[in-house]
Amino acid sequence: PGEHRALLRLAEQHGVTAFMVLQSAVAVLLHRTGAGDDIPIGTPAANRDDTAVHETIGMFLNMLALRTDLSGAPSTAELLARVRAADVAAFANADAPFDRVVQECDPRRSLARHPLFQVMLTYHRDPDRPALLGTDSAVHPVDMRVAKLDLEFTFAERPGTGGLAGTLRYATARFDRDTAERTVERLRVVLGAMAADPARSVSGIDVRTEEEQRMPARANATDRPRSGRPLPELLARVAAEYPERIAVEAGGVSLAYAELVERADALAVRLRAAGAGPEEVVAVALPRSVDL
Repeated sequence: PGEHRALLRLAEQHGVTAFMVLQSAVAVLLHRTGAGDDIPIGTPAANRDDTAVHETIGMFLNMLALRTDLSGAPSTAELLARVRAADVAAFANADAPFDRVVQECDPRRSLARHPLFQVMLTYHRDPDRPALLGTDSAVHPVDMRVAKLDLEFTFAERPGTGGLAGTLRYATARFDRDTAERTVERLRVVLGAMAADPARSVSGIDVRTEEEQRMPARANATDRPRSGRPLPELLARVAAEYPERIAVEAGGVSLAYAELVERADALAVRLRAAGAGPEEVVAVALPRSVDL
């Protein structure tokens, strides 16, 4: 509920809807993880502007492709203004048949993906006490367990709870569960950063979770006590004591300590002959192998 209130405050301060804030956050997340500056996000629109269908039972939905412009490192405030302008124009043309839009855009087609977008965002309100033709009714979510796109974000306001329910459906051919769960966590990080400082450039938003921010420190904690002896001297001593023990293994090839020291000495002679010496930089460009 606290995050939901912060989202609604941000929307009110900048004259946009909660949907536009969520669209901006999803676009920032995709942008900061390498999707570029022009992010198309699909959304369903209830196409009931025609009075002829106002009293008609049925599903009248059209798909819109909302383009989000993140070029020029805008601030959150600037991005929300861009999204508002683009969305207002898009929804003003919501009755344009989607297949006609695809025909006019004429994108490169593939049966493996949607023609205009691979990410969808849906936002709706769950009624507090739904009524259907004068009867009491209840909302029963149905999980089809099928992803039509790479990523499908669904949000629903829950009247009376003060919260926002969210679901991410993902294509298992492209993402595993851990990646999907990190995507959800990162989206919450982005929303928090946008609400905390709307004047900050979205390009400076760190999308890493707290755990991910701690990972480099753990990975780089490689300090170990040392004897004070140079590494070549230590290797030579081990080679003298255990010459046949395996020192290096890679790609199905192994070197014993005696072989390792012998080859290292031979390489040192070649480097000295080529002009290498103390404090000289020698570039190493080798694949992962015993040679490296």
